[in-house]
Amino acid sequence: MLAMLSGATREGSPPEHCDVRLRDYALNYLARFPASVTKLRIVLLRRARLKEQILTSEGLASLIGELQRSGYVDDERFALARTRSLLRRGASLFEIRSKLARDGIAASQIKETLASFVVKEGSEALELVAAMRVARKRAIGPFRRTNGDYAVRQKDMAALARKGFSYGVLRRLFDASEEELEMWQKNIEEEY
Repeated sequence: MLAMLSGATREGSPPEHCDVRLRDYALNYLARFPASVTKLRIVLLRRARLKEQILTSEGLASLIGELQRSGYVDDERFALARTRSLLRRGASLFEIRSKLARDGIAASQIKETLASFVVKEGSEALELVAAMRVARKRAIGPFRRTNGDYAVRQKDMAALARKGFSYGVLRRLFDASEEELEMWQKNIEEEY
């Protein structure tokens, strides 16, 4: 009797409402967090294992396919939103590429997504704006409150280089005049 109350059938097969619960969990997860198809697959597998639900690969593919057709999961939309968010935070193109790959976005989709931003702004302009955001946030480089010597400049450049910015972009940022920095800042506010 206890087995019947828990939803298991006599033959030991998974209950019919198991898929419904997993679908509801997926919808609740997607309502709270943006996710790629790969990330959603990992989350659903973890949930099924945690709740000791039997989940076949066909059932998982069917559920994810249904969510994709309904528009709840879209890798292209996810990649664009994630890229825009990372650019606003000051991530370099290298960092964005690696984070999108970690999220399970295909290399071709990453290339296409970054190309849409690069075509609009230009690769160096995007990098420059992102480096400027990080430098301003951390009060380093041209945004340092006190003028530092050569060693401080190198230390600041190294900090930004570890975030993935190229030496050419960093030199341009550190050698910029106050007028150029203000102009770039206006462009940032207009664009993002």
